[in-house]
Amino acid sequence: MLNDLSSCGMIQRELWFCSWDRMLPHEKDNQIPEPERPPESLEQKRDRERRRRSGRRSWLPTVVFLSLHALLLFLGIVYLIPWIQNRLHKPPPSAPEPIAPPPVKPTPELKAPPLAPPPTPSVVEPPKPPEKVVPFPPPSASEEITKLIDLARNGIKGKVLVVRQGGGGYKTIGDAMKAAADGDTVEIADNGTYHEAVVIREKKNILLRAGKDVKPVIDVESRQDFCIRALSAPGVVIRGVICVKARDTAISIGRGCERAVVAENLAEHSNFGIRATSANVAILANVCGSNRVGIAVEQGPQSVIVDNVSTENEWSGVKAARSPGTIILNNIISFARGEEGIKISHSDNSMILRNTIVVSYKPLIRVEQSNGVGVMNNIAVRGSQAAISFDPAVKNAVCDYNLIHEIDFIGHWQAKQYNVLETWKNATGHDAHSLYDAPGFLEDDRDFRLRPDSPGRGKASNGMDLGVCWDKSGLTFLDEVLKDTKPTRTGRRGND
Repeated sequence: MLNDLSSCGMIQRELWFCSWDRMLPHEKDNQIPEPERPPESLEQKRDRERRRRSGRRSWLPTVVFLSLHALLLFLGIVYLIPWIQNRLHKPPPSAPEPIAPPPVKPTPELKAPPLAPPPTPSVVEPPKPPEKVVPFPPPSASEEITKLIDLARNGIKGKVLVVRQGGGGYKTIGDAMKAAADGDTVEIADNGTYHEAVVIREKKNILLRAGKDVKPVIDVESRQDFCIRALSAPGVVIRGVICVKARDTAISIGRGCERAVVAENLAEHSNFGIRATSANVAILANVCGSNRVGIAVEQGPQSVIVDNVSTENEWSGVKAARSPGTIILNNIISFARGEEGIKISHSDNSMILRNTIVVSYKPLIRVEQSNGVGVMNNIAVRGSQAAISFDPAVKNAVCDYNLIHEIDFIGHWQAKQYNVLETWKNATGHDAHSLYDAPGFLEDDRDFRLRPDSPGRGKASNGMDLGVCWDKSGLTFLDEVLKDTKPTRTGRRGND
């Protein structure tokens, strides 16, 4: 019965499909049409395509996951498994076999010798400083410096061109300088203020000086780079002039000015007070204050900086760079606010003698990239860092007879810092005669002369006082130093 019913259903379905295929087109049109879908917009198509793509499963995470597992498996095979095998199969350390003591031989009886008196304790002498020769410029340089001293004392003999604002001569320094010939003197004869930049160019042995008992002022009011500038003027002498407010340098001794003399001038409120870039320049008895750098000698070998006062400068007091054979003698350097009091760099065989350096925010005396430098008979007090700092590259330095006080630490030597004077002496072999004590100034910030009870009295290498000497001029001491060109074998010179 059921088979008959199912066969009847199949026959009905086949008849229905056949009848639909045989229907005429107009009969098909009479059928109920399917509802029409509204046309899709572009955004709908994009959404549908986006849903279709998001439904796909990305293969990238699977690949990354399998790659990491393969890498870990490789590392485990290469490194971990051999390490585990070595640890498992490593034999335990065997205990050392006991060492049998050697057989003891019977010793025959011996009479005890008489007891000797106990030895006296040996006195350990402090290490002696190595014998070093204080370097100095060769005799040819000494002769040149001696000529500079004579020139500063005696002046230049030639025609005198007078400058006076009120009349009776040239009204400007520049006009007189243009009219001057080699060997002439341009003399400023009044106390006037000259608002001009003076250039001395291609003139030999020219002298620019202030007249007797007058103090002329060259004030460029920060509109000019220089107050006085000398170029290609060998033997030029500048003496007794007040130079202020230069944007670069108050008194500039440029190239080609060998044997120049800058003496008894006042240089203030400029970038550099006095700056020299020629050989054999003598900077004598000047006052440089309230500048960035007081006195600088750059590429000026065998020059001398004597009897100057450099105070209240923003950076360094006195600098010598790339100037071998420079002598810095009998100067007062106070209140170097940004850098060192005295700095020597790339200047072999230079000397820092008999100076008084007070208050510096960096080392009071610093020597870098310079061999054979002598630092002797100085007073260095109240520094924010070291009293004396030698860079590691410095060789054959001589440092002794100095008075140090109120500093953070004694100094640097071979890239090490030493806080105590005794350890500094032992490490360097220097400063066997140096002292750590208050200098005993008459006034701490103004008058740097020593009181009668000062520990620096009579403690210099020649038996005189340490620091700046007030009894003789620095030129006199320079004469004495230059006469003694043969250093002694005790590590110091005969006179200084």
